[in-house]
Amino acid sequence: MESEGILDTTSNFALGYYLGSSEPTAAYSNTTDSEEYTSSVTSYIGKCIDDVVVSKTITTRPNQKPWMTAEVRALLKAQDSAFKAGDKVALRKARAKLSRGIREAKRAHGQSIHSHFRDSSDTRRMWQGIQTVTNYKTTPPACDSDVSLP
Repeated sequence: MESEGILDTTSNFALGYYLGSSEPTAAYSNTTDSEEYTSSVTSYIGKCIDDVVVSKTITTRPNQKPWMTAEVRALLKAQDSAFKAGDKVALRKARAKLSRGIREAKRAHGQSIHSHFRDSSDTRRMWQGIQTVTNYKTTPPACDSDVSLP
């Protein structure tokens, strides 16, 4: 097991015990401080999470409609630029394209919600559809963002 400075050798024995690769007596005899052991295991778990989980930033606005896609935003910007330019023909075309884009985005969003209810045997997807329709959001747990143990 490669440590990269996060775990020391005593913690490697103890962690090996929990992962099934060492004897329990060796794990307990090599650990001197339970706080040190706890912090090293917590650090290792944090490192594993950082190595596996992909972080992605998603920006949502409170008044943003669920069907508002990047394509609709681009069409909206095109309409705004045509309006600012004062070109009536281009504005008429941009408005028509925006209306078609909004109609298509709403239809695609409706189909994605409807797909939650197609298979009645899949209750998980059905509940996800109900949560989407009712805009139900779970509250995050009331704990610190610090993953270390007290």
